[in-house]
Amino acid sequence: MSRKQMVTTDSPAQPGSLPSGFHGNAGMDEGKVTEESSEEEEEEEEDGSSVLSPSWRVEDEKALVAALRAQEFIEQQNIDNATELERTAVTVLYAKGVVDHMLQGQSAKYVLPMVRDVVRPGHDANPQVTKENKGRRARLMRLVDRDSGDASSDSANKPGNTGDKSSNQLPPMVQSWEQFLEQVTEWAAEATSFVFHRDHPEVKPANQRPCCLVQRVQLSGLCYLHGPDVLQHYLVALGAKEPTKRPGMVDLTKYIRGCFNGKQLYGHIFTDAGGGSVGSLRDMLLPSSRVVARNVDEITVETLLEYGPALVSSFQVREDFNESGSLSYTGVPTGDVRGGHAMVLIGVRGEGNGRRFLLQNWWVRKQFVEVDAEYLEGCEAQIHFVRTPQGGFREELPQAAGMYAETDMIDGEDRLPLDG
Repeated sequence: MSRKQMVTTDSPAQPGSLPSGFHGNAGMDEGKVTEESSEEEEEEEEDGSSVLSPSWRVEDEKALVAALRAQEFIEQQNIDNATELERTAVTVLYAKGVVDHMLQGQSAKYVLPMVRDVVRPGHDANPQVTKENKGRRARLMRLVDRDSGDASSDSANKPGNTGDKSSNQLPPMVQSWEQFLEQVTEWAAEATSFVFHRDHPEVKPANQRPCCLVQRVQLSGLCYLHGPDVLQHYLVALGAKEPTKRPGMVDLTKYIRGCFNGKQLYGHIFTDAGGGSVGSLRDMLLPSSRVVARNVDEITVETLLEYGPALVSSFQVREDFNESGSLSYTGVPTGDVRGGHAMVLIGVRGEGNGRRFLLQNWWVRKQFVEVDAEYLEGCEAQIHFVRTPQGGFREELPQAAGMYAETDMIDGEDRLPLDG
């Protein structure tokens, strides 16, 4: 639909609006075993809290129960010689409520064999089903893989210890801001274009203030998280109490582990489902933050000066947007819809019908693109600004330092063909 037909909304993020599966460890007696504990109880302690790393944010007692249920599952489903990684994976599915979520709508006779075939694919004679289960297993195991442990951590050998792959250096294959300017030269003219990280007086590099530009790469369908993550980074930079220090980004790997509930993890692992970027943004913002929708024709330099960048949600990717090498899109979008997408609007140039909007994207060779109002409206994009200043991150949100990040451990094998 046309953006002009949209009703402007002004709805607050609710306090404590992180997904309901979020669990902290405050007040728990970690690893507490009395002298009277039996050998069986000690084995339970080892199978539970010592198996799941803190990044899963599961209480010790719940982890112990999940480990027992996982052992019973492995025996009943005849998973012979189960590896430690497989045991951990099943424990996670029980501890985070994934199996219970599946059992709400389907019988155990259907659900449990499905879980078995994800933990160890190969039972189904249907090649297509086997292929799907291998993909599900890959997504699950990348969340729990012991081999990704951080050697510098006390929990170096704990599954799921590490997070996003981050760096202060941009990988050579990823398009840089400078490379974009070489191709779309109009954005290099500061007098006739406005770019948030370069031109906003509260964040522009000066004295000891570092450039707040960050970049992420989308290796699979996680744009609904990348967009809110980068936007929140910019908003925190805008309201930073320490302007000489670049804020981090939300560590999406740890965020998925610790903050996704059973339903969300089921969607991520079993159906490779995305989510709503506006809802994800509200989950990352400070409590009671207000989000407003704006029409394309309302967006000016003054809008970006007042609010900062905006979330571009529900962007319907057309085939022409997938064209390799093209970074500028004007007029009516062409081709079939490939799916929904989320980006961040970080710049404006020109006036009237000649206005162009700068979007930050997550594809390897298409990190920055420009569009005009007609194209943006034709893709049915919704533009959301945050009215509430963001002086920092929620305490619950795991963070990663660096100017570049990718959720390599989660979606490394699911690279989209859209990357070109």
